Amino acid sequence: MDKASDGKVNRILNIVMWIAFILSAASAFFYQNGLFCIVMLVVGSWARIIQEKKLLIYIVTSKLFLWVIGIVFSVGYFLAGKLLNIAFQVESDYLNTSPWILAIFISFFFFILLQTLFVVFFFIALLFKKLNVTIKVTDKTKNNTMGHITWTLVCTLIGIIPLLMAVSKMQQNVFLISIRMDAYAVSDCGPIRQDAAYLRINERQCYKFEPWISLTPAV
Repeated sequence: MDKASDGKVNRILNIVMWIAFILSAASAFFYQNGLFCIVMLVVGSWARIIQEKKLLIYIVTSKLFLWVIGIVFSVGYFLAGKLLNIAFQVESDYLNTSPWILAIFISFFFFILLQTLFVVFFFIALLFKKLNVTIKVTDKTKNNTMGHITWTLVCTLIGIIPLLMAVSKMQQNVFLISIRMDAYAVSDCGPIRQDAAYLRINERQCYKFEPWISLTPAV
């Protein structure tokens, strides 16, 4: 896409963003339609995300971001093992794959929290004008000021609200799916069946999954 076409697309996305935000505000204040308000917020935010894709790609591919993701996932993995142990009373020796699965979801929440803190920090810095940061993505793109970066991060945060809500509502299933990854059909816990799998809790007890994530009491 040439520079002229890219500029035209960005202008259209900017118009879409503001229309969506205005409709969202109107819906919240005059019609009290929560669902429509959220949908318009997300639409406007994704218009901004697409518009600023070069900036976001630059951020997520930076070494600092990758280091932060590594640290966040490590903390998530540590907590995942502890949470599964507490929630299901499964000894750590029998938790192999499940902490990795749950760590992905925990890391997502930590990442949202971290991004929120960054937005608050940038916003405070803007208010007091104590920090002047510019990011130049490439030679062909404009410098991104603090206000520009903050607004983009806010829209990114709003844009992933649906994913955050979906994961929150699926919390119990997320735990079950994670723990299910360490269950096996062939086990000394019970007879081999195609529609069942077993997870050992300790030397005396096992969980039985039948058929897939339907967890039966310890046997």
